[in-house]
Amino acid sequence: MPTVTRSLKFSIARLVMPLALFFAGIPGTVFSAQVSLSGKVVFSDGNPLAGVTVAVPTPTGQRKTQTDVQGNYSFSIEEGTYDQLRIRNMGTKLPGVPAMLEYVAVNPLIVSGNTLKNVTMPAFYRIHGTLRTPATVAVANAMLTVSSWSGTMTQLPNDQNTTASDGTYALFCIGGQVQLSVPTGSDSSLAAFQLRFNLTKDTLLDLAYTPAPVLSGVVKTADGIAVPGITVALVKDGIQHEKRTDSQGRYSFALSAGTVTELRVRAMGDTGSLYPANMEYSPVDSVVSYKNFTISGDLVRNVALPKFPLFSGTLLGAADVPLAGFTLTVYGWKSNMRQLPNDVATADSQGHFQLRCSLGDNQLVIDPPMGSSYSQATQNFSIASDSTAVTRISKGAVFTGKVLLSSRAPVSGVTVAISNGLVQKEAVTNSLGVFRIAAQPGRYADFRVRNMSADLDGVPRMLEYTVQPDGITLTDSLDLEVVLPPFRKVAGKVLDASLKPVPGIDVASSAWKSGMTQLPSDDCVSAGDGTYALFLPDGTNWITVRPPNGSAFATTSFTLKVDGPLVHDIILSDQAKGLASIQPSVVGQGKSGKITLIGVNTGFFPKVSTLDFGSGVVVTEITVHSDISITAQVAVSDTATPGVRSVRVVGDKGTYVGAELFTVTAPVASPLLFDGAGKLAKAVIIEDGTGTQLQVDSGTSVKLPPGAAQSLGFEAPMIKNDQVNPTAAEFIQVQREFSPAGVVFDPPASLTFHYSDQDVKGVDESKLVAYKYDNKADTVVAEYKVLARDTAKNLLKQEVTTFSLFRLAKSGGTNSLLKPAPKASRGTLHVTHLRALSGRGQGWVRLIYGLEGKNSYSDLRFRLVSMRGETVAELQLPARVGMEQVSDWRVAGGKSKTGCFQLIAEVDGTRWVQSLVLGL
Repeated sequence: MPTVTRSLKFSIARLVMPLALFFAGIPGTVFSAQVSLSGKVVFSDGNPLAGVTVAVPTPTGQRKTQTDVQGNYSFSIEEGTYDQLRIRNMGTKLPGVPAMLEYVAVNPLIVSGNTLKNVTMPAFYRIHGTLRTPATVAVANAMLTVSSWSGTMTQLPNDQNTTASDGTYALFCIGGQVQLSVPTGSDSSLAAFQLRFNLTKDTLLDLAYTPAPVLSGVVKTADGIAVPGITVALVKDGIQHEKRTDSQGRYSFALSAGTVTELRVRAMGDTGSLYPANMEYSPVDSVVSYKNFTISGDLVRNVALPKFPLFSGTLLGAADVPLAGFTLTVYGWKSNMRQLPNDVATADSQGHFQLRCSLGDNQLVIDPPMGSSYSQATQNFSIASDSTAVTRISKGAVFTGKVLLSSRAPVSGVTVAISNGLVQKEAVTNSLGVFRIAAQPGRYADFRVRNMSADLDGVPRMLEYTVQPDGITLTDSLDLEVVLPPFRKVAGKVLDASLKPVPGIDVASSAWKSGMTQLPSDDCVSAGDGTYALFLPDGTNWITVRPPNGSAFATTSFTLKVDGPLVHDIILSDQAKGLASIQPSVVGQGKSGKITLIGVNTGFFPKVSTLDFGSGVVVTEITVHSDISITAQVAVSDTATPGVRSVRVVGDKGTYVGAELFTVTAPVASPLLFDGAGKLAKAVIIEDGTGTQLQVDSGTSVKLPPGAAQSLGFEAPMIKNDQVNPTAAEFIQVQREFSPAGVVFDPPASLTFHYSDQDVKGVDESKLVAYKYDNKADTVVAEYKVLARDTAKNLLKQEVTTFSLFRLAKSGGTNSLLKPAPKASRGTLHVTHLRALSGRGQGWVRLIYGLEGKNSYSDLRFRLVSMRGETVAELQLPARVGMEQVSDWRVAGGKSKTGCFQLIAEVDGTRWVQSLVLGL
């Protein structure tokens, strides 16, 4: 039997494919022949600028070189359009040049053949002078910085220089608004300061510190005793400053004028006798402010600590024997949570201890030394003044037992843990499954068995099992047998599209409940022959197949229902070539309609002979629109097995497999139980295998249409009437049909949609809403308010008051391209879709278009142009007759912008311009 190695990874990743790989090789803006880029860089007066870096960022890395003594530069680069040509200096001392220079000289940079680009730098003005103290003493070794100033942000280029022994300095900067910054002096009374001014010429600027305002005060106890050695901390301008009080409890800070955000007193592990060892105290006063106060001159802020009563006493054990070496920790007790301030002490040889406590409720935690027969003990108490008490603890209860599989086999290496919310005790089972825990008698509300990475046969690698929901009560001793729930073994092979085994693939699982992945989970790495094995709980599980970095295969995920021993082979899809998406991806039993497949670097055109969705799904009328786009008629039988399926496409240029891209669902229904008042006596919760869920609470008034059965149900149909769009909205391919149509809820029910990453590629998920879809009336309306949205887990929860067919759409979308019909010489062009596939400069847009007519056309050309007239994307395509031809094309240079663009289409001498808003 081959060895299957389990990995330590256990997070569940959604299907995300890097766009650069996803669309690699699709025609767009390309960089081709190597040519020469050269030129000369000079100062504003024409003198050569030597030693600076000339750099061009490219998609394959940065091309750069340095100018020679004559200011010349030259390097090889591919032809194409680039974002920028930059001149920079990063720390090198060059005469008359800022030390930190980053200057965009050319934007955009177009390289066509051997290209000459000379650069004349803006004027750099010299700022020089002397830095002195208020007493006119020269300040040496102070690092000064100057930055150009745009709005409220400092920008490159800038310069920095350390003052000489006589306090002199020299800085260089471009003109305009600048900021000169002077640091805090070696004498703490010399506060940092900044100057902002308009720089238009070389400038002599002598600098002098001004006497800094001093914030000072005294820290005392509530009884007026000075507190030495405690930390006073304040925050100003986002920077924290700290000082320790002196022997008289005094502190002082020299600060520049401005606002102090907060002043507080803290002790972190200190051993002062007047306060707890660990404390974080923000002073409160009805007259004096300790937060967001302004300092413009000397200011006093005294601090009176709250009262910390002294709790002392003797720790005794069985037979009143003093317990030495025990650690006692006291916690302030707020809202059932242990909080700061706290103190720690160790009982001496006579069992004596002293602790400083907060007023009111506290908790004392007593920890025995290693090897003691006592267990950790806790005692709650309230204190109003210094108190002395004898504290007694007893030896702990002994909790023993055995952990077994459902087959009665012992489980070794799992952790048994009990907790009362404040103290947790745990033990690991031995080779016979036996555990032993010593703990204080009492109630432990949390009782679990867990596995956090051990490779144990029959047990998931990430197990978190609650043994008894109401916990356990320990007295003197307890012996208990724990039987884990059944875990089914799911095994198989990881295969590529040609059914060859693939080793080294991480296969991870997690239980699927109410649309959420939950523990317990398991994971493993496929062996040399591709085999893998997982232990899964009963019910639906979420499986993620994750190849290692650099693999040719793509990460994928699917759901799996486990109702017994199961063999399940996993077929991987190629990351650089294969099926990218299928819409709709979820279809109900007994439904039929049109389906669309989009490929990546595929060769569908001109012919696809086979489109296989597995048994129970019949495919007819396959239409190939391009190398990456297919539509077909699909009919799902009433008896098709529900579940997630792989899809196989066979064409003239190859075979392509989409792993787990298509789901068949069965209709789900639940009977209604009414009380005497015609309201639901019991809540109704219906969920399908995709995580979509309907919830109607008890007490809801439910009005059924005449003749309707007393049950609620829903299913996933095919997309209906795809041309009906709500105003300013953009559909995604997710819908559910609810029955009986026309039922009314009062108050509204809640409907939770679950969708996949491929469903929302290029869509702003934060704007998704569910629309009620009436195919007979040919109308679509938005349905009430959104109750919850979780874009990380692909969930949308919304109110519904009546049943119909619901479909997800992005609200506030732009559909200005839906019905343009420019007439060419022999037909009509339809552009039905143009959307950025990703924002922030990733550089891809998707275009769906069609041509109507009887004869052939000349080539079709599209251009996407900014309002400044800059062409950011351009594509020439074969002008084939037919609808829904899909092309993904690249934005030149990966521009990142959002705004108004023009889509310009030209075919057979006809030019058509359409304005639209895109986020690229």
